[in-house]
Formats: sequence, C-alpha cells, structure tokens
Amino acid sequence: PTPGMPFRQVVRWQVRGWQLLLGSDTLVFGNAEHPSVTLQLCDLEREITPTTCLDFWLDNVMAGVPEVAVCGHQRGIVSGYKVLRTEDVPYWPCQYGFAPAFDVDEVTDSAARLLTFLQANCTRDGSTYQLLKEEGADSIHLFEVRSLAQAAGEGGADASEAVGGPFAFAVGMLCYRLAATFGGKAAAAAADARPPGVESEG
Repeated sequence: PTPGMPFRQVVRWQVRGWQLLLGSDTLVFGNAEHPSVTLQLCDLEREITPTTCLDFWLDNVMAGVPEVAVCGHQRGIVSGYKVLRTEDVPYWPCQYGFAPAFDVDEVTDSAARLLTFLQANCTRDGSTYQLLKEEGADSIHLFEVRSLAQAAGEGGADASEAVGGPFAFAVGMLCYRLAATFGGKAAAAAADARPPGVESEG
C-alpha cells in the first residue's frame, strides 16, 4: 500500500443488489496479453480443494479482475503457470467432466444472506464488529468490540476473557491488531506534524 493508504486498492463489489466498498491487498499484474491478472501459488504436492478454488475466485471477483495466473510449484521449485478466466476457476480442478468445485449461485446467495444479517445486527455507527464461525458449525457469532471493551472494564478482564470459549483468542487478536493499526497511524501522524530537524525522544 502507498503511504497513508491501508489497502493496495479500493474496489466496488455488487452482489445481489448490494453495493460494497471493499479494501483489497490483492496484487494485480498485467502485460500486453493479459492486462489485468492476479497471481496465486499452488503446491502441486497437495490436493486442490474446493476451498482453494473458492479463495482464488473470491479474490478476483471482489477485486474485479478477469483472470488469475496459477503458479504451480513443488517444494518451492516452480513447475509452470496456468492462466484461467475468473469464471472458469470453479471448474479448474475438474477438467474431466466432474461437478464444479463450488456453486457460484449458491455462494452468491449465501453472501447476500450474510449481508442482510449484518445489516440487521450491526447497528451502531462507527463501531467495529467481528464475525466468527467455528469449523464445522452451522451458526455464526457476531461481536461488537466496544461492548467487549465495556464488559472487560466492568469485570476487570481483557476483551478476550470477556468473550470466553473458543472465540477468546480470535477476538483478542482482533483487539491487538486494531490497537497496532491505530497506534501506527498515530505515530505516523505525529512524525508528519513534527517540525523539520526535531527528533522524537527515546
């Protein structure tokens, strides 16, 4: 990202009537033959799972990139590249007549339902929320960081302890990353505001 910008690019994504403004750190490359393409690494010694294909597809769809170059490697040694159109990614590991790795319409419908849920439950302006789901679970959990901080302050615990259970570590890491991000921005702003020739103490 450029100085002062938290993401490499900011894009608009439309899904089932929703318009989202997203920050993306996806690297986008290009040449005369392929003007806009992402690059993904693929370990050929491991199975190409539907989740892998879904990750590649979502990166491109959300960033509005029409192609992905998959770099195959074995123990770090590159064995070749394959350029795929974004719409072909679900069928990529199934070149022999099998079903696609995932159903694009089903994924899109699930995204729309999730956005509807978030709109109904993320109601406090300016607040930060974290959405969590245990592996294999059917339910999701939504936490508001401000409420966690208040609960921690009242109980004398940190935010992760206020949540408890299997989500404690994830929520604690979110709070840590937020603090690190805002702390870094504050330090950068202070450095920019410092008169020339004046160095910080310590």
